[in-house]
Amino acid sequence: MSTMRSRSLLCLLALVSGCRSLPMAPVVSAPPKAVVPVATPAAEVEPAEPGLPAAAGAFIEPGWKVLAYAVGELNADGHRDCALVLEETDATKIKFTDVYTFKKANFNPRRLIVLLADAGRFNKVFDSRTIIPVASEERDPFRHDYFKAIAIKQGLLVVSYNYSTSFGSWWQGDADYKFRHESGRFRLVGVEDYTYNAGTGEGYRNSINHLTGQKKRSTVFDGPPPDDFRPTVEWSKFKPWAPLYLDEITELWDFHNSHPL
Repeated sequence: MSTMRSRSLLCLLALVSGCRSLPMAPVVSAPPKAVVPVATPAAEVEPAEPGLPAAAGAFIEPGWKVLAYAVGELNADGHRDCALVLEETDATKIKFTDVYTFKKANFNPRRLIVLLADAGRFNKVFDSRTIIPVASEERDPFRHDYFKAIAIKQGLLVVSYNYSTSFGSWWQGDADYKFRHESGRFRLVGVEDYTYNAGTGEGYRNSINHLTGQKKRSTVFDGPPPDDFRPTVEWSKFKPWAPLYLDEITELWDFHNSHPL
């Protein structure tokens, strides 16, 4: 019995010794995984207004957006000037107040900025935070936005308004106020006013020249006129106002209402 145990032990030792003498298989490590770069999203950049001179962007403060703009020559120096209408973007000033139309009212203030070009840059010559009315009005929730457009035409700065309402009046219309540059200020030189009745279509158009004291009043019809409609034109004279400048007007629509044409 002991002899058999001895033989078994000798066989086991021989087997272990043989295994140690065998060459070890090389350990092959897995190739490193390729590192795939993760693209970080590009920072969001506010898109530039098409046609707006890049230099004008320096006058757009954070928290404001471009509502409208115009580019053209204002001071006869051969350079393109710029006018901006900006609106604040404060979300807390947009409120639900109109229980009839279920629209949100926007009470964000607006600015009118006029820039004159000079050697590749702009000089700010006018900046008002009141002359352009806000989009909504608590005392008249049915009226639409008064502001219509800004333009530079034939060397004049033109600020356009409109009046329309969803309830309370059939009368609607718009007005163009024209200002001429004079030594860094903008003088009111003319007004074009168009008013009509949305129910009947009848209306009139006033054209006023504040330099010559002439007024032209024409009867018009909004839409296809009836067969018996005969337009009329009347000319009249008035005493020209003393020079009135844009910086002397607090709010242009209030001025329009307090100075009938």
